[in-house]
Amino acid sequence: MACVVGQPEAVKLILANEIVDPNAREEDQRTPLHLACSVGQPEIVKLLLANEKLDPNATAQWKEYLFDFGSRKESFKVVHRTPLHLACEKGQPDQL
Repeated sequence: MACVVGQPEAVKLILANEIVDPNAREEDQRTPLHLACSVGQPEIVKLLLANEKLDPNATAQWKEYLFDFGSRKESFKVVHRTPLHLACEKGQPDQL
């Protein structure tokens, strides 16, 4: 949550704990880096990238929802994205 709402001091405290895994994933397999990139938190991204245990190339599954107006059916496809993909989508590739 600290990665999403932009609380760098909380992120620093969390990362200082040796048992914390910066690559931990939530239900959609997104890491804290994915989440920080997806909401445009460059300061948090820098803190995470400075952690030597972080895997910056981790991929996560994202559902892209599609709607077929002819049949009025909703479906989705699963795509795998890295944090760089997310930063570029937000127009902020320089945060990485």
